[in-house]
Amino acid sequence: RLASHYHYWKRTYNPMDAGRLHRRVVEERWSLERFCLGPELQNTYSKFLWGCSLESFNFIGITEYYSEDVESFSQLFLGTTPPQVAAENVNEYRKRSDEQRFERYIDAGAFRSRVELHHGDDVALYRKALDLRSRRQQTTERDDAGVIV
Repeated sequence: RLASHYHYWKRTYNPMDAGRLHRRVVEERWSLERFCLGPELQNTYSKFLWGCSLESFNFIGITEYYSEDVESFSQLFLGTTPPQVAAENVNEYRKRSDEQRFERYIDAGAFRSRVELHHGDDVALYRKALDLRSRRQQTTERDDAGVIV
């Protein structure tokens, strides 16, 4: 997610409406390593939640499973079939795997380990969100028509 943020900022930079940090990243030509390992964005998502536990939410979707999670959300909370999912704000230059899921932005083992250590709270948050998603899937049953019961 962090690397995606970096590439998005570089791809969409407009000095007329960019925030201070966005301007610094682009104008000072930060490397991905500088962006990921600097103090400015360390554990951003954990800080954003202000200590609110993920269990406080009725639903948490995961970007890598966007289409599937939109479908689950629609059925669970709206009682409808999901809307058509449009792919927006996607980096068109990224390679896709055979499964049509995006490959990792950060694949180099040593660098990835340093990023995961630096953002330990966010990594734990992400893993917890994946666990909650998995539990949601296990406890949700479908009838023969595919309706969640």
